[in-house]
Amino acid sequence: MFSSAIWIYLGVAVFFTYVLIVSLKTNRQQSSDKTKFTYKVKKSLFSPAERSFLGVLHRLLNDNYEVLGKVRISDVLSPDNANNKKDWWSSFNKISSKYFDYVICNKKDLSFVAVIELDDASHNRASRIERDDFVNSACQSANLKLLRFKAARGYKLSEVAQILGDNGLAVGDFSEVYAPRSEQEAV
Repeated sequence: MFSSAIWIYLGVAVFFTYVLIVSLKTNRQQSSDKTKFTYKVKKSLFSPAERSFLGVLHRLLNDNYEVLGKVRISDVLSPDNANNKKDWWSSFNKISSKYFDYVICNKKDLSFVAVIELDDASHNRASRIERDDFVNSACQSANLKLLRFKAARGYKLSEVAQILGDNGLAVGDFSEVYAPRSEQEAV
């Protein structure tokens, strides 16, 4: 009799402990679900330097191209040599949170022609150099043209046009110097 009473009390104690734990978890989840996050709209999709270079691309490239900005690398490249799902996801995760500054597409079907990275001073940091080496290698393995330009306040159009042309991109007519004085002029 004595031992059966202990088992009953122990069973009741375990039951109430379980109910208490479930109740605490539920309350914690509900309070975190009620936490409201607020957001604000950024000033612009592009930094002033990125916007300036986009204006250069629009002035130089002919009408056969569409220039898209800040495109995830995983929207352009896909893992090719993965032996299983684990390897595929590992390869995918390496590119899923990175993006190209610009993607040049064929206007007719939006197929990929080339990608452009605009390198500012941050590309001199060790972590950025490692990232750039990885992106270079990924593009090379996919046989996708990757062009790199130094970020600048203004650009000599003939120099940018030469690089674009040397890489098989058709360039239209342009006036020589393009150096916007402010972000609003970066057209």
